[in-house]
Amino acid sequence: MQTWLLDSDTTFHVSPNSEGFSDYSSDAGGTVRLGNEQECTIVGINEIPIQLPNDNTVTLHQVWHVPPLKRSLVSIGMLDKDGYIATLSDSSWMINRGNMKIWGGYKYTNLYPLMAINLEGFVNLAESCDSNLWHGRLSHMSQTGLDRLRPETLDEDEIL
Repeated sequence: MQTWLLDSDTTFHVSPNSEGFSDYSSDAGGTVRLGNEQECTIVGINEIPIQLPNDNTVTLHQVWHVPPLKRSLVSIGMLDKDGYIATLSDSSWMINRGNMKIWGGYKYTNLYPLMAINLEGFVNLAESCDSNLWHGRLSHMSQTGLDRLRPETLDEDEIL
């Protein structure tokens, strides 16, 4: 399994590994210039579907295969082009599509690794955890919103 990092400076999604590509195409050609000015050859291109813990799949489009890289990078610009909204704040990150939270995680050192979270698990765990913790994990949701997630405060009509 690849470790992906969220990156605001890369133009396209890139990966040093060829595994995970759907319908891998080796006729991409061209080069890419890295931050250290090193020029590397693009040896392949296509999509990579990434399975999330909640059984959803996010498909990264136009992923370049560049073997000299050390890490796989997800381009915030490409996510934006595909209709996603990336938010980085308070040592966490979240990817939304419209009002739906798709993916999220936490900053590690100065990197934003894409270790997916199961958002449905928040509802099950919210009553047993500190509300400040969940306030931060849910993109600083209001106390009213947090209260609505607690199972004892949900009306049967809201669940259906």
